[in-house]
Amino acid sequence: MGSNPGRTAALNQTRARSLAASLDGLSSADKSDLKARSTNDMVGVCNATGLGAALLLEPGQRSF
Repeated sequence: MGSNPGRTAALNQTRARSLAASLDGLSSADKSDLKARSTNDMVGVCNATGLGAALLLEPGQRSF
């Protein structure tokens, strides 16, 4: 995606947090409570109740 892997990873986590927050109806201030985990293929995010979202970074069934 970019030439700076650290920046790309942070951007992908922000995208996943935004996705999860929109699904849960959270305000932007509440997004910091979402916990993110990353692999090369996806970023997963969940809140304290277990509601989560996954941002798939690579196509294919192996991603998920």
